[in-house]
Amino acid sequence: MKKLITVEIAFVLAIVLIPFLMSKSCGTVSEDKTYVDIKIKVWMHEEQKVSEMDLEEYIKGVVAAEMPASFEAEALKAQAVAARTYAVARLLGLYTPKDGYHTDTPICTDPAHCQGYKTKEQMTEIHWGKRAANRYWKKIAEAVEETKGLVITCNGEIANPVYHSNAGGKTESALDVWGTPVSYLISVPSKGDLYSPTLDNKHEFTPDEIREKIKSDPDYADFALSDNPKDEIEIIDYTDGGGVKTLRLGNKEFKGTEIRKLLSLKSTKFTVSINDENMICFLTKGSGHGVGMSQWGANYLAMNGGTYIEILEHYYNGIIVKKYR
Repeated sequence: MKKLITVEIAFVLAIVLIPFLMSKSCGTVSEDKTYVDIKIKVWMHEEQKVSEMDLEEYIKGVVAAEMPASFEAEALKAQAVAARTYAVARLLGLYTPKDGYHTDTPICTDPAHCQGYKTKEQMTEIHWGKRAANRYWKKIAEAVEETKGLVITCNGEIANPVYHSNAGGKTESALDVWGTPVSYLISVPSKGDLYSPTLDNKHEFTPDEIREKIKSDPDYADFALSDNPKDEIEIIDYTDGGGVKTLRLGNKEFKGTEIRKLLSLKSTKFTVSINDENMICFLTKGSGHGVGMSQWGANYLAMNGGTYIEILEHYYNGIIVKKYR
């Protein structure tokens, strides 16, 4: 994604954020010693419009959309810091994709592309209901307020704190999923995932459906799979996190990440079998790309006394949490 920053945001960055990168102090405050928020322009993908809001208010909406408000307070704080870091990094032009989507804004509300975002009113209507809304929003607001201005850094740089729902018991490394090593995105245990209701998922396909899905990608137009593919499926190797690294299917070898995308699987942690009806069954564990912080794992750590700092340090290796202002 090509990154374009407006003159207004560039000016704000120049006077507020960039000094953080040049100083070892904990942050900058205004002359009267009060916190002054910065603005962020967000592409609202459902409404197809740009909205400008205070960064900390934006983070509340991200936490509401991305993590169940019923989770422990320390897990919500960890999510707030990760979400804020993600946003600040993109304000600085870091880690931006090159797909050309929302080029005039640093971030969008599409969870498949950037981070989800929902207002209190939206969450009340679609998830919380009126009875729980005030209690849940207060809980989220407190998590954001108590971590105000905090971001994740590694070796003095703003980190790219990717996260996901459930790693299936062990997270994946950035190297295995995206092909590039990142020192703080390595595979670590995530015991709490095993208690998630989203842990196990089943995906079934006929050979025809497999062929149709895979051949719809022009790169695999010559893909072939017989109607009796028992001997045409083999998992070749696994990642350090336990996901499928390479799979032979039909006349091709695929990366586990490619098969997950082509077949819309929940994760790359899967087994494959063929049942008596000749259906090809993928049994997956976990939900998401598996890199960085597992949200269900974070909640488990919080339930067992872990602070938000300890949660972040567990899932992001060698990081330091500090103020960006």
